[in-house]
Amino acid sequence: MDVKMKASYKSLFVSFILGSLFLSGFSNAKEEQPALQKKAQSPIVFSGYFSREENDGKMARLSGKSHYIKFYAPDRVIRLFIPYPYSISVKPEAISKAFQEVNKMSLGDAFVKGKFGYMEQDIIANIGKVKINPNSILFDCDATAPCRIEFIENALRIIKKGILADHVIMFDYVDK
Repeated sequence: MDVKMKASYKSLFVSFILGSLFLSGFSNAKEEQPALQKKAQSPIVFSGYFSREENDGKMARLSGKSHYIKFYAPDRVIRLFIPYPYSISVKPEAISKAFQEVNKMSLGDAFVKGKFGYMEQDIIANIGKVKINPNSILFDCDATAPCRIEFIENALRIIKKGILADHVIMFDYVDK
């Protein structure tokens, strides 16, 4: 057998293996996708917003900001970072209205800063997209790997990849 023939067989074998892996993963993803999409698109996800646990306590004092998240159909996520201690005095209705104003500002990914018509101080908004994968819902957060989102009753959990262990951040649902 000559060298060209061996290289051709190797190439064919590698293509076959990669194609088999891709297609088997694709069929599995097809089965799991509807259940995950249903969970990601439940009314609770889009009707209110989520507030990080301890937004008025230790976490806010340490980071200097309170963190809020809102999802918009079909795949948009907006995160608001409101300076602490100002965030303690902000009413939930003002946060909801700020989300609405930010949502009108950009169709793509963006970081914007402003009062958005409802705040007394400048806040930072991060506009991005979520990606619904077969086993998880992902979005680009401030980590080197995407964050994974898990929706649970009246809350959500964000899992950030860590070096030794994953970091879990809890958010409570706010119905506004």
